[in-house]
Amino acid sequence: MKNLYKFFLALGVYSTVFSQIPEITRLPVQDVSQSIKESAPVWLSENEIMIFYVNETKDTIYSTKSTNRGVSWSDPVSIQHINLLTNQEEIYLSALKLNSGRMLLTWSIRTESMKLIYSDDAGISWS
Repeated sequence: MKNLYKFFLALGVYSTVFSQIPEITRLPVQDVSQSIKESAPVWLSENEIMIFYVNETKDTIYSTKSTNRGVSWSDPVSIQHINLLTNQEEIYLSALKLNSGRMLLTWSIRTESMKLIYSDDAGISWS
């Protein structure tokens, strides 16, 4: 029983010490005056992440990209303007990278149908 206690104590210390993220970096849009209402991350490669998000006023979908596993982020890029009837409506984002490299970005608004756009050039242009 004593050895079992030592094992769990060592396991707890080990997992606490080695599971910590060394540095947490906020997205460029995360400051006191703004908040992200909805987001969808996509891993493009082992080091590249692209995050799509809706701004605080819920009228635009933006993207930002990291090439170093989230330590730093590119300037936000406007992807799609959204027309909401009221600010009370919710937007739901989803993003996916296919094996072919094509990225899909979908969003839905509760009172409308789902919308889909895609990119074949790693998010530079959208159709």
